[in-house]
Amino acid sequence: MNRTLAAEAVEVLVVLAGLLLWPMIQVGILSLQDYEVKFGGGVATFTGFDHYVELLSGDLLWKTVLPNTAFFAVACVGLTVVLGTAVALLLRADRPPVRVRGRSLPGRS
Repeated sequence: MNRTLAAEAVEVLVVLAGLLLWPMIQVGILSLQDYEVKFGGGVATFTGFDHYVELLSGDLLWKTVLPNTAFFAVACVGLTVVLGTAVALLLRADRPPVRVRGRSLPGRS
């Protein structure tokens, strides 16, 4: 059976959509509920956007969570750039070639 590339691409996209979109939809639905975990299952009560209103109107998000997240992101990206540049410069530095049994290693001269 000879299948075309387009048919295989469609199959791959359907599988990826199922693996990626379905959990996101489930989390979105769960975020609109007040879910109480009980032995043997859970009980969900629909609350709508009450959780989001509470989150966005409280001080915890704006004064603690977002500043900490922004600091962490800037620190991680900055440190990654600095360390990556330092390693690149160290690897690029002109120094005598490494010799193994009288031969230079490839890419070093």
